[in-house]
Amino acid sequence: MLLTEMCTGSGHSGAALVQAACSPDTRMDTLIAMKSTAKRWAVAAENTSQKAAATLLYHLTVASALGNYGQNISSRDPNDRLLLYKELAVELADDDLAAVFEKAAARLSASPRRESDC
Repeated sequence: MLLTEMCTGSGHSGAALVQAACSPDTRMDTLIAMKSTAKRWAVAAENTSQKAAATLLYHLTVASALGNYGQNISSRDPNDRLLLYKELAVELADDDLAAVFEKAAARLSASPRRESDC
């Protein structure tokens, strides 16, 4: 897994990070830390594949916080991502990943448009 390669030396496993982001039991502080890590990895990526993997993890953690807690952990308006999350929910082959984006999109679709919580 590309994320595991990017985790080398950090004590993390890419698969464990994805699993944690998909779990409704993962705490908000953990999701926030994972989002920050994914953001750093996207900036430090050595190629487009690494950047794409880090960006997906970033969006996965933001979507998980939205879907599971109704909280926006990004400085951007979550409604700006509604179309992306709907597309990812349909396009991703992994059911667990798709479910996170589907849940976030459903929450965004059901709530009135509002400013970012961060």
